[in-house]
Amino acid sequence: MIKNILKGMVIGIANIIPGVSGGTMAVILGVYAQLLEAMGLKNLRKNIPFLIPFGLGCVGGILAFSRAIEFLLGNYPMATNFAFIGLIVGGVPVLVKKATRDRRVQTTPN
Repeated sequence: MIKNILKGMVIGIANIIPGVSGGTMAVILGVYAQLLEAMGLKNLRKNIPFLIPFGLGCVGGILAFSRAIEFLLGNYPMATNFAFIGLIVGGVPVLVKKATRDRRVQTTPN
């Protein structure tokens, strides 16, 4: 449960950072497919115990870090923007690796 709250916080924080997507963070954290499956209408009710910690973490991350990011952008715009660029560029190899691995798994004959 704590793990899901922390992953939710990372996704929430990513949603308030310009250029970084919460979905991208979900892929990097390895929970994207699980979140999509959990939010499906036919599975929603049974996955509420899984989704509530994520939702709390997302809201907590947004509330806790929005002012911090606003402060950093206002007072240290160059360093903050370079940090955001680093997050974006640093996430690309992880996404490429995951995409190529997933493609190999899908195209392998049974």
